[in-house]
Amino acid sequence: MRTAHVVFNSLRKDGMELKAKPRANPAVVQREAPEGEMVLINLDSAASIVLNSTGLLVWRLVDGRRTVKHILAVMRRQMPDAPRELAGDVVCLLEELAADGFIGFEWCENPRTKEETL
Repeated sequence: MRTAHVVFNSLRKDGMELKAKPRANPAVVQREAPEGEMVLINLDSAASIVLNSTGLLVWRLVDGRRTVKHILAVMRRQMPDAPRELAGDVVCLLEELAADGFIGFEWCENPRTKEETL
């Protein structure tokens, strides 16, 4: 049987699963800032972060339905001329958002393969 959990303010120590489905913490409020930026404030922890236009695109894709792999594919399609580091930058942002409790991931308790982990 597969059991799913959403955990905010926590990352697995063994890497981010490409099948994981990040979702926004409902305690996060957002405010538009000048020049296409977005300020996020986590009301649970008082943490805040300012996202640039690229980070904002990632934030808008974090809906609990899309997997990390799907988010990476959408980002690559939307930014075809982006440097190769785009995937690593997106994963770093997702890890930072998770570490500060802005997002959580649905983790399934079924075994994973190495290819599913970044």
